Amino acid sequence: MHLVLLLFALPLAAEDTSVLAAASRLVVVADADDERIATVRAAIAFWEDVFAELQLQCPLGGVTVDSSSPRRSLETYARSLAQQAGRSGSGPGPPAPRELLEQDAAIVLLLSQQKLMPFAWPLQGSGPRFLVALPRDANVEIAKHELGHTLGLRHGASTGLMCMPCAAGSRRELNAAERRELQRLYGAEP
Repeated sequence: MHLVLLLFALPLAAEDTSVLAAASRLVVVADADDERIATVRAAIAFWEDVFAELQLQCPLGGVTVDSSSPRRSLETYARSLAQQAGRSGSGPGPPAPRELLEQDAAIVLLLSQQKLMPFAWPLQGSGPRFLVALPRDANVEIAKHELGHTLGLRHGASTGLMCMPCAAGSRRELNAAERRELQRLYGAEP
């Protein structure tokens, strides 16, 4: 029996070609002993290896684990976004909570305590910023996929890391088109 997880991210506006700046800070909001922190670190290591192979500078810079942030507002916001995207898949979403906007990070990754669909959500404001939410059962492949959205990759066809839907536990690698897109976005010629 195969379990299929539907992964989603709302598309950025077509004219938005912003990419993460070099060494963008990523904050993981989680309990200090959350086992998924290792999953996130493995997903980041994957992207660092991909960027090194492509001879590009990986924009996923310093990672900080924040176990002191008030989680309730972030969990509520994540649930609201997941419900909205599950219904319509578009729109700006509810206003982001103050605790999220005050994070000094391009990516805030919430290791949620909820059962929700994993997602990467672009936040309104200056520069590319994202909330990534991963549910309790998220694995490294899901974390890689969602971080791929923050790097500018969109859902693709039937192969590659960014395919949709993605079977739980499947191991996918970047396809040639995804590699070319990273090269285009981050400045190297294919």
